Amino acid sequence: MDIDSESELLKQARELEEVARQNLGHEDYGIAFEKFQGAADKYMRADDHGTAAICYANAARARELLGVTKSGMDTTGLITTPIAVWVTIEHCYHQARLAFQQVGLHTHARKAYVGEMDARRKVVWIRIREDINKAKELGVGYPYWIWLSILKLSCGYGERPARLLLWTSLVVITFAIAYYPNPWGWGFIELEGVEWSAKSISIHNAIESLYFSVVTFATLGYGDIRPANDLARIYICVEVFAGYMVFALFVTLMARRITYS
Repeated sequence: MDIDSESELLKQARELEEVARQNLGHEDYGIAFEKFQGAADKYMRADDHGTAAICYANAARARELLGVTKSGMDTTGLITTPIAVWVTIEHCYHQARLAFQQVGLHTHARKAYVGEMDARRKVVWIRIREDINKAKELGVGYPYWIWLSILKLSCGYGERPARLLLWTSLVVITFAIAYYPNPWGWGFIELEGVEWSAKSISIHNAIESLYFSVVTFATLGYGDIRPANDLARIYICVEVFAGYMVFALFVTLMARRITYS
């Protein structure tokens, strides 16, 4: 592309971006979306990926604010049915993520990725509600939606490590409470190899329960404390499985962050 053509594209893109920001401020989201998207396309053609990424992200936000209308069409002629809205938002965030990656803005790329995955999860849910058989054919049935929901809640699709640590702590503490002897435990889980204090509230009992929960969650299996009944074995199996799931999510999270870095 010659310099004059690139300069003209940048000029047109800036004009569109300015109009888009004005309309966004006036809450005219339909026009703002169109102008932001047009500006983003021109910035990409002019190899200004950073500004293009910002415009794509703003276009996604404007489209989300535009929402869904009862008629399925807004005053500018944009289709605003639920599936059309969220497919477009997913596309805009996807383009923003790719553009941010190209200029090395990995923090912004991760934020765009979260927006992209949120939109995808909503698209999958809408497809399931509209036609479950067609959704299954596309490979986006209930299992996929559940998996996306688990990723969102547990670790923000791999971009929220603090959330994963919080869930880990909650799981370990919850099982520690279950292992705690009466009257504070559930009273049905029996363990061998541990001597409980006779006091209802005991630091010794709390430490033993927490220790066994951490060892079980981490799948270390020292063998000093063992299950003594079937219910205890079931609980231990559930906690071990939860531990494997969390470690798998943690490895995925770290791999993504290393890749972006």
